[in-house]
Amino acid sequence: MIALKLTLPTDRFGSTCATRPVTDHLRQLPAKSGSPSHRIRFPKADGRCLRYAYEMTRAARAWLGFLVAPAVPAILLYVWGHLKGYGHDSVLGPLILAPFAYASALVFGVPAYLLLTRKGIRGLGSYVGTGALIGLVCAVAFKLSEAASGWNWTPGHEYSLSLARYSGPDIAIAVIYAAIASAGFWVITVRKS
Repeated sequence: MIALKLTLPTDRFGSTCATRPVTDHLRQLPAKSGSPSHRIRFPKADGRCLRYAYEMTRAARAWLGFLVAPAVPAILLYVWGHLKGYGHDSVLGPLILAPFAYASALVFGVPAYLLLTRKGIRGLGSYVGTGALIGLVCAVAFKLSEAASGWNWTPGHEYSLSLARYSGPDIAIAVIYAAIASAGFWVITVRKS
């Protein structure tokens, strides 16, 4: 009989973790007559090794989530613009929004993820709500900085007033973008763990 073996990684102290055969389906097979043993014995893994291997995969998924999730809404925005018939101009929106998304994920998303993980909050709604709140904060901060830079340039603060009046759709796009990105992050990082 050929048995495949899957070796778990070593723990941080250098000791090797237990080796488990992949042939779990052989447990259910009846023993053949004349076989030396009718039961297959599997070594037990050390809990410390399994916990360390689990933590490594969770950290790898978090890195993957932070690298991929901010790009998901940009790709969807590009596909939507291309389907609407904007052609080569459909790449403009993702090129503008993606750098802000990655910066927001780094500055606000990492601490929010660590806080949600520490509190044990794993629901999709919590992650989408947190992402939408991050998008709202970043969009309002960007619009306020844009308005503050316009105070000195235009007489009567007309630019700032028009900016406040017409910034609703831009803020809504940022909130939706961040909510979609955080949903993608949840799918990659939290759902499987």
